[in-house]
Amino acid sequence: MKVIFLDFDGVINSTSWVPDADDQPHLSIPWYAAGLDPDLVALVNEIIERTGAQVVVSSSWRQGATLEWLQEVLEEVGFLGDVIGATPRISYNQRASEIQAWLAGHGEDVEQFVILDDYADAGIEGHFVQTIPTVGLTPEDVEDAVTILGER
Repeated sequence: MKVIFLDFDGVINSTSWVPDADDQPHLSIPWYAAGLDPDLVALVNEIIERTGAQVVVSSSWRQGATLEWLQEVLEEVGFLGDVIGATPRISYNQRASEIQAWLAGHGEDVEQFVILDDYADAGIEGHFVQTIPTVGLTPEDVEDAVTILGER
């Protein structure tokens, strides 16, 4: 399987994107899910469509959340993929270690993976696409992620 390790803040939202409250549909989830940018989620969908990858949440949003809740939050803003897991919590700003821990338990099933994150410490060489928090995921980042994962 192919896996996307997905951070939320700075990847599928950005510091420059603020949703217009009048344009938001009624959400059955906590209000902050409205802070996820549907246009950036659509870019994650493009990666999934082109590669067949599934998502493991590495974002701090995973803390105290169930996989079902994370799936629902993402679907509220147009996510079309599958959340298959979340990285364990090791310590603050140790995302690369948390990803490696998840891979240690599932690595035999993982053909390829990419990490989408705005923090440099999340990177594992050859598998990392770093976003800019003020912008979030870009079409160029999508191309980089697809190159790492490989097209279907």
